[in-house]
Amino acid sequence: MNETLQQIFRILDENKKAFGFIGAVLVFGRKIYRRIMIFVNTGKKILSAIEQTSQKIDVLQSDMIELKQETAITNALIKASKDLEDIGIFDANHRGEITWVNSYLLRKLGVQREDFLKYRWTDYLEKHSRDAVTHIWKEKVMNEDKIYIETMFYDKNGTIMNVSITAHPVNVNDEIHGYTGTMKIIE
Repeated sequence: MNETLQQIFRILDENKKAFGFIGAVLVFGRKIYRRIMIFVNTGKKILSAIEQTSQKIDVLQSDMIELKQETAITNALIKASKDLEDIGIFDANHRGEITWVNSYLLRKLGVQREDFLKYRWTDYLEKHSRDAVTHIWKEKVMNEDKIYIETMFYDKNGTIMNVSITAHPVNVNDEIHGYTGTMKIIE
C-alpha cells in the first residue's frame, strides 16, 4: 500500500504543470459557466418582461379600438341630437360639471353655451328643490347608478319650467368618467 501511494505522489510531482493547467482550466471553466448561466437567467427575465409588455400592449390596442368605436357612436349620437327639437341632451364629467349641451337645451334656458358651461347646472334649479336634487344626484353618482329626477329649472328670465332629467353613467373599462343624459321639458 505504501508503494502505491508513493507512485501516485511521484506521478503528481512529475506532472505538476499538467495537473495545474487542468485545474486552472476547470476553475476558469466553472467561472465561465456561472457567467453564462447569469446571462441566460437575465435573458429569460428580459424575455418574460417583453412578453408581459407585449400582452399589455395587446390589451391597450384592444381597448383603443373599443374606445374609437364608442367615440364614433357618441359622435353619431351627438350629430343625431341636433335633429331633436324637443329634448335637451348634456354630458357631465365625473364631478357632475356639465361639459356639453345641445342647442335645444340652450334655447329653452335662453342662454349661450359659454354662459351655461361657466355656471353650475344646479344654479338653474328651482331654489326650494336645489338641495334635495343635488343630494339625489350625488348619491346616484357615488353608487354609479342611472339618474332620474323630476324637478323645476329656471330659464334666463326666471320663468320656472318642469323638467325630467335622465342620466346614464359613461363607463370606460369599468371606470365611470361622467354622465350623458337628457332633459325634457314637461308641459
